[in-house]
Amino acid sequence: MCGRNVLDGALIQLEPKQLNAQNGVLLIAQNLIGGLRAINAPFFPANCILITTLSNLAIYLKQNTARLFFKQEVREDSLNVYFSVQLDYLLENYRHAVLIEGIEGRA
Repeated sequence: MCGRNVLDGALIQLEPKQLNAQNGVLLIAQNLIGGLRAINAPFFPANCILITTLSNLAIYLKQNTARLFFKQEVREDSLNVYFSVQLDYLLENYRHAVLIEGIEGRA
């Protein structure tokens, strides 16, 4: 898992079969870092890399935080739908993970 300053950009959605349903918000980069798949999660520290397996990560949805908003765009003749929910990420086993901080040089 990488911070936003570590990845170059160009993100695509993970396939649902690779993750459980709650992890669907994670994104995967098209490139590899050190031979490992590079994943970016919202609000992960910008200049860090966490090396672990996806099965070692848990994502929890906070109850009563889902928000749904509809906005009519008259100029564009469209209806925009905004949805958000608060998530918490949890590392299940600290012994099966390595955190690298302070990565410089890629922005």
